[in-house]
Amino acid sequence: MSIVKICTLIENNIFPGSSEQWGIQNNNFLFLRTGDGNLTLSDPKVELPKNRYVLINSVRKLDIRNNSSFPIHVRAVKLHCRSLNQVRSRVTVLNINDKKIEMILERLFQKSGAVSEHILNEFTQFVKQMLDDLILQPKIRYLNNIENSYIDKRLILVNRYIRTNYSKPINLNMLSELIGCHPTYLSNTYSKVFGISPIYYINKLRLEQACHLLRNTKQEIGEIAINLGYSTLAQFSAIFKRYHFSTPTAYRRNHSIEKEVKHL
Repeated sequence: MSIVKICTLIENNIFPGSSEQWGIQNNNFLFLRTGDGNLTLSDPKVELPKNRYVLINSVRKLDIRNNSSFPIHVRAVKLHCRSLNQVRSRVTVLNINDKKIEMILERLFQKSGAVSEHILNEFTQFVKQMLDDLILQPKIRYLNNIENSYIDKRLILVNRYIRTNYSKPINLNMLSELIGCHPTYLSNTYSKVFGISPIYYINKLRLEQACHLLRNTKQEIGEIAINLGYSTLAQFSAIFKRYHFSTPTAYRRNHSIEKEVKHL
C-alpha cells in the first residue's frame, strides 16, 4: 500500500507564451489539473491534454509552458510517496471522470479557512488507490505476457477492496462472496498473481498501520486492535508477534527508547 503525504498546493495562472517552473525532489510527484488551453512540458517534451488529470513523476525541475493565446488556470498538488519509483512512466494521463474528486479539489483549494482533516484524508486515500492501481497494472500485464494465460480481473477488485477496507473485519469467505467464487480458488489465484495470499496481505496492511500508531501515538493497544479489524487484543497480539517477533507493548517501548536516544 502506498503511503502518500501532501507537500504543497500550487495554484497559478500561466500567461500566453510564459512558463512556470516547479522543482520536484526524489519520491515527490505532481497531481495536476491541466485546464482549457495547450500546455507542454519541456522535459520530457510532452503536450498535455486539456481538462485532464495528469500524474507527473520526475526528479528534475519541471518547465510547464502555455502555448495558448489566453491565460490558463492550473491547479496542482505536490505529493510525496516512497513507492513512486515503481511507477515507470514520467507522465501518466489519468482516466478519471469523477465528480467527487472535483469537489474534493475545490475544497482543498478553498481560500477561506483551514482545510479540514476529513478533506485531506479523502484526497490522500484517492491518490493512494490511484497509485496502487498504477503499480499493480504493469504486474498484471507482465504475468499475462509470461504465462500467456487469462488473469481473472475480479482479483483486482478484491485487491482494491482489501486496500480500502483492511481496517474492517474481513475474512476469506467474505472476499470470495464479493466476487462469487470458492474461497480456495480465490486464495490460490490471488497468491499466484500478487505473490501473497489475501489474508497475509490484509495482516500486512493492518500491521503497517499498527506500527505507525504504536510509534507515533499514545492510543491504547486494545483500541488499535479493534480499530484495525481484529476481534480481540489477544488475536492482534498473537499476529503482531508472529510478524514482528515482539509484542505490541514491547515494540512501542523499544521505539520510544530509540526516539529518546535520538534526542540526546
